[in-house]
Order: sequence, then C-alpha cells, then structure tokens
Amino acid sequence: NGLETTELLLRKNKAQQVSENIENLQTSARESMQQLRDSIWALTKEEMTVGLLFDRYKLWMQKMFESSSSHLHFTESLDPDVPIDSIKALNLFRILQEASHNILKHAQAKDIWINISLQQNLQIEITDNGKGFKSVRDESYGLNNMKQRAATIGAKVLIKSTIGKGTSVLLNTPIG
Repeated sequence: NGLETTELLLRKNKAQQVSENIENLQTSARESMQQLRDSIWALTKEEMTVGLLFDRYKLWMQKMFESSSSHLHFTESLDPDVPIDSIKALNLFRILQEASHNILKHAQAKDIWINISLQQNLQIEITDNGKGFKSVRDESYGLNNMKQRAATIGAKVLIKSTIGKGTSVLLNTPIG
C-alpha cells in the first residue's frame, strides 16, 4: 500500500509527500528486518539461556532509548545459564519489546526500572515513573498482543498504572 501511494504521489509531482512516504517505508522495512533477525536469532539457537535472552533485551533497550532522556536501571537475580525454550524466549522478548515500546511512545518517563529474578518462576517487572493511564483498554492491540503471547507460553501479565505516577508490567512464567 505504501509503495502504491508513493507511486500515485510521484505521478502527481508531490515530491515532499513522496519523500515522507519513502522515509516511512524505509523505517518500516528496517524494523521488519530487525524483528526477523531477532526471530531467527532466538529460533536458531541450539541452546538458549535466560542470560542470552536478557543480554539481547538489554542491548535492544539501550539502542531504543539512546536518544531519549529516560534513564534505564537493570537489576538481575538469576543464574544466567538456566536453559529456556527458544519459542518461550522469543515470546518473552516480544512481550518485553512491546512493554518497552509503550513506555517510549506514551509514558514520558524519566526513569525505567527492569527487574529480573528467577526463583521457582521467572519474574520480570518493568516499571516507569511516567504519566500513567486510567485503565487498560481492551481494544489496545499492543496490550492484547502481550497477553496473548503470555497465554501461549503459560505466562501471566499484570499491568498496573496510576495517572501521574507511572506504569508497571509484571510478567511471571515457569521456566521449565
């Protein structure tokens, strides 16, 4: 659709709009390629560990937030060598990406805390001190996608938000 729209704009000599469409298409293509790379990375690992998963997530977060004014705070309490199924790892990664993308896009947070622990279950909590929101909207594609991915891998997602204080996403899943 984007290419067809760009072609129509080009025929109408709308150079500025053509340029904007091309930039948007390039951004979309880059994002799609990165998502494909992440999927291939997770699915082709013979042995996936929670350490590999969270190292990849930390790198992704640092890249995503490098041009923002938000400060990232990571704490971990886990054995990084604990194995994790690659399908579960990929779904966890996608849930974490969605939660983090929502912070970047909507929260206007100064600080973001990511706490990862592993006792009987793997628990990941992402908390921000952003603007928060009134309620979790059922029609929100991203939040529903997070919940569906969680259900697929036997995980639970709890989202709490308070206006003016921020949002917390708690993810809890068995590892085995």
